[in-house]
Amino acid sequence: MDASTKRPCVPSRIHSIIRAVAGIGRTLAITTTIEGVETETQLEAIKAEGFDEAKATCSHALCALRRYSR
Repeated sequence: MDASTKRPCVPSRIHSIIRAVAGIGRTLAITTTIEGVETETQLEAIKAEGFDEAKATCSHALCALRRYSR
């Protein structure tokens, strides 16, 4: 997944898309990566959904994080 999921949209729809993609990854036993993480809150939500990796947006404070990997 990439930052395009951040387009103006109802937050519950975005959450549903993220949850669905994470579920597909688990079902297929493949690594799931989400790009464009901008805040700690987003990172925690992504971890909670079960994504394997997250890439930070380097123009923000999370640049030092660079990548979360389980």
